[in-house]
Amino acid sequence: MQQFPSGTAAATFSDWVANHVGLEQVLGLAGFLAPEFVEVKGHTFWDRQVGEDLDKRQELSTPFGSDPVTIERYYNILNLGEFFLAAADQAVYQEDLVEAFGGVLQHFWSLALGTRFPERVYRFEVAHDLFDEEGLCFTFWQDRS
Repeated sequence: MQQFPSGTAAATFSDWVANHVGLEQVLGLAGFLAPEFVEVKGHTFWDRQVGEDLDKRQELSTPFGSDPVTIERYYNILNLGEFFLAAADQAVYQEDLVEAFGGVLQHFWSLALGTRFPERVYRFEVAHDLFDEEGLCFTFWQDRS
């Protein structure tokens, strides 16, 4: 919390949340940290709209290949720094905080995926410039080995 650009004087995360975050934001965040993952043709996607669009296709592919790992890595990509649209603040310019966001997603999405698909194993990646995205990105895919 000492790295927060807001200069918070809160002693704990719960103190900070109680003073800076509304109920709607907390409930929205809870839904984001445990999304309703959707399965399409044996593939797992976090974004329901992406899943619905892909479900309408005969065959799944990307500009980078059509193997299952590439499909999931490509369509599950999240540009961490650009994710915050209207709510962007100074924190999105601090690489260590953006990396922390990726770690939080990996932790919570791993739990949510394990609950939804207990028989599957998922891999996560936080890296710069994945596929056609610039900046620090997050993605995941099923380990089919």
